[in-house]
Amino acid sequence: MHVAIIPDGLRRWAKMTGISYDSSYKLMCEKLRDFAVECFSLGVEIVTLYLSSVNNFTRTNEDIESGCIAERDLCLQLLPEVAQKFDVKVVNAGTLTVLPDYLREAALLLQAKTSDNKRHKLYLCQGYNPIDEVYYAFTNYRTGDDLFKYLWVTEPVDLIVRTGKGEVVTNLLPLQCAGHAKIHNFDELFLGVTNEDFSNVVSRFIAHGITSIQSVDDILNKGFL
Repeated sequence: MHVAIIPDGLRRWAKMTGISYDSSYKLMCEKLRDFAVECFSLGVEIVTLYLSSVNNFTRTNEDIESGCIAERDLCLQLLPEVAQKFDVKVVNAGTLTVLPDYLREAALLLQAKTSDNKRHKLYLCQGYNPIDEVYYAFTNYRTGDDLFKYLWVTEPVDLIVRTGKGEVVTNLLPLQCAGHAKIHNFDELFLGVTNEDFSNVVSRFIAHGITSIQSVDDILNKGFL
């Protein structure tokens, strides 16, 4: 099973609560770590965290730096323990050249240190753009191979968990989600979603084995949209 998490609403939360962007992004990374732990504890094999898109790097320097510093600490301080405990291979999925040097180096270091782990996989989407992903795949594609295996993320997504009552179709992993993934959208901003809320969504998804079009009624009745 593959769960992708989109943490929408960090800047809105900061403005609403009066905390700094630095604090908001730091709390985001801690909660993402907790959600990843919850997934692996429940038996989810693959988790994808949507940390930044290429477009995020057109924001103000203050906003960019707040997010990048928090994500650096995620790679250096928060995720190594998770990777060791659950035997997680961390894979970077994105255009790393748009990242500041300190974040790119931290991301590559974490990937290298976990490269031999096999039980679980954790994708970090940083500087992600689906067009760049497709271009990368076609550039490296060899005739006769499965194109899918050349994508940054090589496995289909089963469940997207998104926050912030997003009303726009996400650009996260469109090929991996097409015709397959279900989505649960919390009305709450990301930092307002509790570990229990998140665990309940993933647990219900696993328990009901939602894998086919025949499960549409169950999806609607249980909050899956």
